[in-house]
Order: sequence, then C-alpha cells, then structure tokens
Amino acid sequence: ENQDSYGPGGYCPVQPKQQIGAYCIEKKLGYGQFATVWKTSCGKAIKICRADEQYANMIQKEVNILKAIQKAPSCVQLLDDFVHESDNGKHKTIVMELHGMDLYRLTQMHRHAEVHLPLAVSKSIIRQVLEGLQFLESHNILHTDIKPENILVKQHVQEPLTLDDQRITLAIADFGTAIRTDEKAHVYGTTFEYRSPEQVFELTRLTHESDVWSAACVFYELFALEVLFEPKRLCLEFNEERWASDASSMDSEDSRELSTYETDLNQLYLFIEMFGEFPRHMAKKHRRWFTARGKVRGLQESIDTLTLEDRLEDDVLERWGLPVQDIADFLRPMFRFNPNRRDSARKMLAHSFLN
Repeated sequence: ENQDSYGPGGYCPVQPKQQIGAYCIEKKLGYGQFATVWKTSCGKAIKICRADEQYANMIQKEVNILKAIQKAPSCVQLLDDFVHESDNGKHKTIVMELHGMDLYRLTQMHRHAEVHLPLAVSKSIIRQVLEGLQFLESHNILHTDIKPENILVKQHVQEPLTLDDQRITLAIADFGTAIRTDEKAHVYGTTFEYRSPEQVFELTRLTHESDVWSAACVFYELFALEVLFEPKRLCLEFNEERWASDASSMDSEDSRELSTYETDLNQLYLFIEMFGEFPRHMAKKHRRWFTARGKVRGLQESIDTLTLEDRLEDDVLERWGLPVQDIADFLRPMFRFNPNRRDSARKMLAHSFLN
C-alpha cells in the first residue's frame, strides 16, 4: 500500500500478534481501496476499514447486506462486526470465514499447469454460483461485481483439480458494492472485463440479470482458462469536440474521462464482435456510445464476426476437447444484450447442461 494511506482517516496500523477486538492478528492477506484484510490466529478473516467516515458508511452497508444473507448458500458468512480505534481514528471492522483461495488463483493454477478443469467440477462450481445468485435475487440484493477474485474456494488447493474434487465448496464474497434492488448502483468499483452492457452504459438502475452476465464471463473462464472480453486497443476517431482525440490539449479530468470512454467503446466492440449488433431501440437510448445508425462511435474499422462458438473452438475444443456446442448453448442465454431477455439464475439452474 501507499504509506500515505496510513495517516488520520486512513488504514489502521496493524502488526502480527496484535489484538484487534477479541482477535489476535496472524498475518496480512491483502488490501483494497477501502480496507486491509488479515488472518487471525483462530483461523478467521478480519477486514479493517479506513477510518474516514465515508468508508465507514460503505462498510456499514456491507455489514447490513451480510446480515441479511446469513446462512445463504454459496455466500460468505459474517461472524462478527465491531469498531476498533487506532491513532488514525475509528475503524469499522468485520470478521468472516477464512477461505483457502479464490477462483482466479484456481483457474490460473490450471492454466499454468496446462490442465483443464474437469467438466464435472466446472458444473459443480457453476451450480454453486447460480444458487448464490438465486438466493441474492430472492432477497432483493445485487452483488454488482461478480468476478473470479470475488468467488472464494473454501479448500486450500495446491495442485490442479481432478474428478475426485467435485465437492469443492465456494462462497461469493466482497459485498462492498452490493446494493438492494431499490437502490442506485455505483458507477465505480466494477471490473471492466466482467461488466454487463448496462454497466458499461453506466445505468444506475440494474436488475439481477446484470450479475448473471458477469457470472457467465466467469463460467467461460472455467472452460477456457482465458478471459472472454480481454480489453484491447482499437483505432478510434472522435469527431465531437467533447471527445477530441488530442487528449494532450485537455485538462487531466477530461483526459481521464476520455480514457474511460475509449475503454467503454472498446468493450462494446468486443460485445458486438461476438454477439452481433445491439438492437436499434437500445442503441437509440445510448447515443453517447452509438451513432444514429446504431454503430459504435468513433470506430474506424469494421467489426469482424467472431462468434461464441469460434472462441470456444479456439480456447476450449482445440486445447481441451470439451463439448463446444453444449457449452455455447448454455452460455448464450446469459449473454443477451437486453437484460429483460437474459435468463435468470433460477432458470439457468434448470438448464439441461447442468443436469
């Protein structure tokens, strides 16, 4: 971390063997924008928030959501919460179950070993994630940042999984940007590769199907061990004054906005490349990104068609020999541009692919 973050209102200074509440700290597990995470000597994970009031309010919202999903299937469980005081201020603190690793590390382990996840194991993982999303939907909660790093594996896995590992246990974690269905979504905190189209469009009213899109991106990685929508640089030309291509003539704030805008356009390009043009009625609603003809703004090159089956053949069939058509038929209903037409977690659980 930046050591400047340890001043007043910042991170809590912590040392191994220090007592935080009723818990003895063993070692640091990681840190994020809002908090540091530690392992305790009793085998729990403790998340200590920055002391600044705005972060305390955010973590209190997370606590409220975690309390609402106690005993939820495939979701991390809150064990304790309290306030710890340090020289930097008062730190909201939460204690949760400790897991062995996350899904990102698991897939990377398989990728580096050049061994695919057994299909039966992938299906078990998918079922658990969908069961968690179904529970969240039944409790009117959206996660908004589903990605491999936020799906924890209870077991500590040290070598690639085999067919004997079908009983691997998962938990959806990090509800820091989670919202209730009647709340506005954050336009920050989501991860580019896993954003749904409506998140790219910065819509603040989301449905549960936004989490389903993100989950489908994760599921693709289980089969391919590759990111489906890897960001790429395109040749873009901004004719409008607001999006002048000469970013050097803009102040720093405008330059950052331009960079984000280009990233959005690049991601829309990847969506269209794989799933075809957006419906005209959707493009009309989002003229910041589309022309009157429904084309992505600023794009100087034509979009080549690269279907989901094409990607699966390259990433899955040739490398691992997995059933391309079955996987494509399963993933496609979760990748519909219109969230109202996208299949829910409940419906996907009933899909024949998982049975």
